[in-house]
Amino acid sequence: SYSGYSADVLNDGIVSDESNNSSLAYNKRSFATEDNLNEHFVQFDFPKEISCQALILFWAFEDGKFFVSKDIVPYYLNNGQWQSPEYKRKDSLGKTYFYFPSKISTLAIKLRQNKLGGPTNRPGIMWISEVVAK
Repeated sequence: SYSGYSADVLNDGIVSDESNNSSLAYNKRSFATEDNLNEHFVQFDFPKEISCQALILFWAFEDGKFFVSKDIVPYYLNNGQWQSPEYKRKDSLGKTYFYFPSKISTLAIKLRQNKLGGPTNRPGIMWISEVVAK
């Protein structure tokens, strides 16, 4: 991760937006990977199987704008193998929704950003505020 950031903030219930941009330190409201040419990922492991039909990514908000990755793919652990489910992506102000045609059940979810698939102005970084499985 980027120096000073922790993945712990990805499911703490705090979404980075205009309301907390000045009250919370940048690394307390978002997670960022190193800014480089590699692919990036975050992984969530669950103590017991979960079922979900959507993932919602809340993007980091900094300097008056959201940092939305343009090439990011969801994966789930299916019988010990990583698999990308069929999905439909919808971007909305500061959020990306991944809708699955049917529920997936899994012990882990991974979000993989392909090389230089980050935000247009910083393609080498993955900068996420919160991830919710529904």
